[in-house]
Amino acid sequence: EQTNMYDLIIRIGLTAIEIPVGTVSASEELWSYLNEEAVRQVRSPALGFNGLRMGRGDLKNWPDVAKVLSRMTGRRLQEASIITMPGNPTPITLATGMPVQTIFVYRADRTFEGMDYPPGDNVLNVTCTYDQDDPTTILITAVPQVHSARRRPKFVKAGSDFMMVNRPVIYSIPDATFQVHMPKGSFLVIGPGAESQRPSSVGNKFFVKQREGVEFETVIVLRPDIFATPVTKPKPLPLTPALPTKNN
Repeated sequence: EQTNMYDLIIRIGLTAIEIPVGTVSASEELWSYLNEEAVRQVRSPALGFNGLRMGRGDLKNWPDVAKVLSRMTGRRLQEASIITMPGNPTPITLATGMPVQTIFVYRADRTFEGMDYPPGDNVLNVTCTYDQDDPTTILITAVPQVHSARRRPKFVKAGSDFMMVNRPVIYSIPDATFQVHMPKGSFLVIGPGAESQRPSSVGNKFFVKQREGVEFETVIVLRPDIFATPVTKPKPLPLTPALPTKNN
């Protein structure tokens, strides 16, 4: 066997913490370490009006940010790993078992629009791609989605065949979509903003939850990295000459 081909693989380090409401959304301590201007809104001009806040941090600031987060949660941070391919959507579930909910979204035309969503899970769908000119730089695109609890049959392609599977209905919220370029070693903090206090905001529905009568807010940290893994390409088998046939 010989190896002369490589696949690019993306590893996302994911840290999620839950802390009492206001610890992050009403504090500037964490955000002072982050570059919020690095985040580019795709549709709507202001993430803040949708109750979302995010910022990119440099590798040199990670120890300080980790200390702040550890102090907020009162415990040591734990990181899970997600392995994915460039361009493949990676769903991060933020709230499960949500009842029928109405979400008001601040739109690109500076108006609010409300929509009712069926019971299901609130998910942040993250897609990572890389810069063709600089493969060490990763582009993160994230869109909030509601995945319905009720599943519907759908045909999907499996290899050269099609098969029927039951999948949730996905409702994307495009006006809350955002992108950020992630240089090597950088990390992205995503959490609720001040407008998450509005119960019908995207930030509240996705990043604020109530447990035993106490409201908590969720903060997630994404640390993406890209690396090449060799693809084993087997050597072609030698041609076997045909055996002469015996005439009877």
